[in-house]
Amino acid sequence: MKMVRYVRAELGETDWLKETSAYSIEAGTGNLFGYITDDVDFVNPNTQTPMASAGQSRRPYMNSSDQREYSFSMSVIPVNPLIPFEMALGERSKSSGITDGGAGYTYTWNDDDKLDTFTIKHYQSGFDSQTLEERYGGCKASFGITGSANEPIEVSFDIMAAKHTAKSGVSASYPPQDLSQSGVYKFHMLEDVTFSGATTSLSGIINSFDFSWDNGLEARFNQSEGSGVQNREAYSIVETTAAEKYDMSINVDVVDMESYMRAYEDDEDFNLILTFWKDDTDKTDGMKITLSGCTISDSPMPLRSEGHIDTDIELMPKWTEIEMYSSVDHTV
Repeated sequence: MKMVRYVRAELGETDWLKETSAYSIEAGTGNLFGYITDDVDFVNPNTQTPMASAGQSRRPYMNSSDQREYSFSMSVIPVNPLIPFEMALGERSKSSGITDGGAGYTYTWNDDDKLDTFTIKHYQSGFDSQTLEERYGGCKASFGITGSANEPIEVSFDIMAAKHTAKSGVSASYPPQDLSQSGVYKFHMLEDVTFSGATTSLSGIINSFDFSWDNGLEARFNQSEGSGVQNREAYSIVETTAAEKYDMSINVDVVDMESYMRAYEDDEDFNLILTFWKDDTDKTDGMKITLSGCTISDSPMPLRSEGHIDTDIELMPKWTEIEMYSSVDHTV
């Protein structure tokens, strides 16, 4: 009889590494994403096509192996700049000092046309003293950031990988970072929202925001990868979107007609900046989201039977940037 009757969830972990050579699964121990509080359904597909044949019985005669595609989602509550926005935005840059803040470091991600590739590692212990280690290589992602009252800022990655390896019986090797004292970014940490580049500033109390970046990822296959050996896995992960890349909206309590009239009159573009500080006294641990060249595509004025008026404002930026600040260096 097996000694293990169930596998404990807390014995699992995941981390990420940037690949030294694109689409080559990276070895070693990586970086933690942040707090992972929702299930991550890692995939292990062996897709087959059942085939019948003339002259055989009325049932599948054989199962034919299909190409393998690896897609899964992961929701992360960020706690520091180790979160890998570069999987979806582009390579990070680091500089010393914090604009409008204290001493420390600034990490910046901008929109890149071609993304680097990453390895995501998943460990699961608890199998009669054995450990499963699987690695997904050639990973790229689309992602979204959401925030609402009394909730932490949450990042949702939709990840596509090109390759997958798995082995058992390994020794668990988790990243050394300790997240136990790392606070989260909560919605009440939002500073006054900045609207720039417009003749008239927009007004209103932001109740929530929902920003998403869709890279339109597609797996492309080259049957032999140039090696003469057939391969069911993807040769590359391609970014396909351009015009439809962004889907951005904010919900605000209406205090004037500025956003309504800006949509009605098709007014000039503006920049929207949301900045969060864990401690607004020293300003050394924060995050800033900038949407540049925004056009308001919709800003209705709803009719309510009671209460107050709030509305969803749809934004169409032309360029975006994320910055994170920390008093501690988080080099990856």
